[in-house]
Amino acid sequence: MRLRPRWMPEAIHRGSDPNVGARLTQLTSGALVSQCIYCEERYTSADGRYIAILRGPTGYAPGESLWVADLETSQVAPTGCLLAGYPASNPFGDGLFFEAAGTGDRRVLMRFDLATWELEEACDLSACPATRYPVCSVSPDERYFLGNYRIAGDL
Repeated sequence: MRLRPRWMPEAIHRGSDPNVGARLTQLTSGALVSQCIYCEERYTSADGRYIAILRGPTGYAPGESLWVADLETSQVAPTGCLLAGYPASNPFGDGLFFEAAGTGDRRVLMRFDLATWELEEACDLSACPATRYPVCSVSPDERYFLGNYRIAGDL
């Protein structure tokens, strides 16, 4: 299914770094906590134009929403997707994978394309062990998905 972005102005260009000439952009200025903007893992489209952001009223909590920032137009848009944890990205493509929140008893791995806004169900995770902190990785060819899970206690 292809989602339709509802873009709104929010990002602000702050000039250039005088030492290296890099363009400085403040991605968000809204009254929501924004995460996944620190580059621990690349949450961008392959061309670097689009950046995925998790947003919510209180910081990290299951059910944060997925937003996309467009660096060329300085706009952001909500996707309408709620996440059960942090996403995983394809390091060489536009795919962003995440466990969807709000799907009842069903646990679903979704794939969102940052460039085309295509959203598709990648896998039903209902039979897999439940994760405590859904953090995951995906292989560059998107054939393998790795996630952590809780064995017992706090292991």
